[in-house]
Amino acid sequence: MQTERAVREKEAEARGEDGQDDDTDPTPASKFKGEASWYDNDELARFAFQHSGQGEANGELRPTFDEIRGALENDPIRENGYSQTVEEGNVRVIINNVEPWRSTAYYFPGIAGWIR
Repeated sequence: MQTERAVREKEAEARGEDGQDDDTDPTPASKFKGEASWYDNDELARFAFQHSGQGEANGELRPTFDEIRGALENDPIRENGYSQTVEEGNVRVIINNVEPWRSTAYYFPGIAGWIR
């Protein structure tokens, strides 16, 4: 779900305007880049949680929504052209900057020995 501000910015961009009004906050909705910047941390956490199987994918346990949300509070530690990675404890979240709904999360280094 896009924020109201993100929708206004997309509409303004389509019209060739910068989308910034005098009364709007010039900072992006999040610290992430690309389309991911249009969403807040709760929305990004929901994308990663759903895309990673809502706690279980490919027979492996995946981080809970709260663990993903907690990791998103940290600054990105690694980025390439399409994604940024954040970590907290043994939870790694990869935010897809181009298609945020394809973001993912997993435990590292692997799930061995991890008990929820």
